[in-house]
Amino acid sequence: SSGINAEYGVTSIGVWSILIKGTVLLSVFTNLYIFCFTSEQLMTYAPSLFTVTPLAVEEAAKAGSDHVHDIAAGAGMTVAGIMAVLEHGLLVAVAAVWILLPDTPGEVADELARREYVKFLREHDKTRVVGVSSTT
Repeated sequence: SSGINAEYGVTSIGVWSILIKGTVLLSVFTNLYIFCFTSEQLMTYAPSLFTVTPLAVEEAAKAGSDHVHDIAAGAGMTVAGIMAVLEHGLLVAVAAVWILLPDTPGEVADELARREYVKFLREHDKTRVVGVSSTT
């Protein structure tokens, strides 16, 4: 089956749904990695977990910054733990959205059900279809 229905158009987005969900999950990991290890955002919230090393003028010109921040000695597990807690929290939130929000809005599901019912009535007993135009 091609996934195309002549009356209603495409019946699903097929493999794109899997790709979109995969992209969402991958973005959770990449954004948290950036937050915890490569940006200064976590350092702003927990400065005691990081050390700041000033750069020489030549290095600063190449790096685009006058300093480098590194994870402080003994704080690596704490930073990794923060990342793990945030990651699990975001994954639970993503799972909750996928589970709790319907794939098809209620109004759309109702209209599709109505169309199927009208189609069924037309095919089986044309005298029962009342108030429905022949173009619906």
